[in-house]
Amino acid sequence: MKLQNKKRIISFLLCFCFIASFFLNQEYIIDHANHLCTGEHCSTCQQLQNAENILKQVGLSVISSCIGLLLFCQEKQLRVQKPIYITADTPVHKKIRLNR
Repeated sequence: MKLQNKKRIISFLLCFCFIASFFLNQEYIIDHANHLCTGEHCSTCQQLQNAENILKQVGLSVISSCIGLLLFCQEKQLRVQKPIYITADTPVHKKIRLNR
């Protein structure tokens, strides 16, 4: 396999794991939201808090990544754009003689 194909497969697997963990955390929170709580040291409540914290951190990282990507693309676009030259439409530019 080429190195490029390996990188694509690895990036696809990482994206898949990221999306799967996101949805599985949400599913866990939904399923166990109305559990029978045993008190202050309930392990299910602690796991729910951990899952919520993971979702918050993932959400913040996704938002910051999107903002960074947008800024990068905007700067890249500004560097690629060619400067606009406005030429004046004057008699000299048209090479018209005025002293006839």
